[in-house]
Amino acid sequence: MLREAGVEASMALIRTRNLGKVEKSPASLATFNHAICYVPEADLFLDGTAEYSGIAEIPHLDQDCDVLVVNHDGTARVRAIPLKEASANSYEAEYSFDIRKGEKSAAMKGSLKVRGQEASDVRSNFKNPDKQKERLEKQLSYSYPGSRITGAS
Repeated sequence: MLREAGVEASMALIRTRNLGKVEKSPASLATFNHAICYVPEADLFLDGTAEYSGIAEIPHLDQDCDVLVVNHDGTARVRAIPLKEASANSYEAEYSFDIRKGEKSAAMKGSLKVRGQEASDVRSNFKNPDKQKERLEKQLSYSYPGSRITGAS
């Protein structure tokens, strides 16, 4: 699909991090358990199976791994996908409460901004608009038992 759009890309064979580092010998394609895409013009690795990852969010199992980039002319070279710095990840939640004396409930407004590794999980968790309210209520109930959500966007 990238080539059809005029973007040159190569296949990159990878052994995901959960299986450990690639041993240099004996050489074998059986070492690799996954294939992703490498876009040389942008020096960018893309994992098409990481459905909810953004273009700059390489999944954590692909980070800190050796890959064998196989070019269209048959040449290949070993590259490494770097491990993202901790600063590339952030999770910011902000809540405000309107608590009124004598009332049994309080109004709350909040926002959540997630960047980096957890962002794909949040996107996946809230992908279905019909389930957003229910899932948000469940998450909030851990910190604020008895929470009821009346609206979410």
